[in-house]
Amino acid sequence: MVVELDVTNDDSCRAAANAVEAHFGRLDGLVNCAGVTRFIPHADLEALPSSEFGRTNDVNVLGTFQMIRACRGALERSGSGSIVNYSSIAGLSGVGSSVAYAASKGAVISLTLSMARALAPHIRVNAVAPGYVAGGLPSRVLEPEALAAVEAKYLETQPLKRLLQPDDIAALTVFLVTGPVGITGEIIRMDNGLHLNG
Repeated sequence: MVVELDVTNDDSCRAAANAVEAHFGRLDGLVNCAGVTRFIPHADLEALPSSEFGRTNDVNVLGTFQMIRACRGALERSGSGSIVNYSSIAGLSGVGSSVAYAASKGAVISLTLSMARALAPHIRVNAVAPGYVAGGLPSRVLEPEALAAVEAKYLETQPLKRLLQPDDIAALTVFLVTGPVGITGEIIRMDNGLHLNG
């Protein structure tokens, strides 16, 4: 089932949640993976307009909250609801495509912890914080030479000499949605060990 929605619009989020529950009769899991960013050097504060900061926050943070709120009732009714929010290593380390993106992903981490407390004991809430993922946004906005240089840097600096694949993130997400019921309020970093570099 495919439902078009705008995560920045509360009515749209609620309509989508209602449509899913009506179609399937229940809702067991929610994966908040909608996100936006623009590549803006962190030190160039003048290049980051307030409108872009607001847009990034609206999709990445407000959208995550609104989807949780819209799905809460159905997830509670399922008896085993689980939510996975997509953050990023940017939210843990303050790096990434822009200051706005890093700040928004840090906010998703805080939101995950708050929601894990607020929605217990009926709904588990966790987050995934991936590092660089092959085929992600950089591959759609960088020229081939620049992209090759970025990927070569990650292959050189990550302890695990490989690039994360979308299937890696998907497997962790499925585990968190369907797996052990004792895991909530966790932020699981998946970065091929890059954080070990200090």
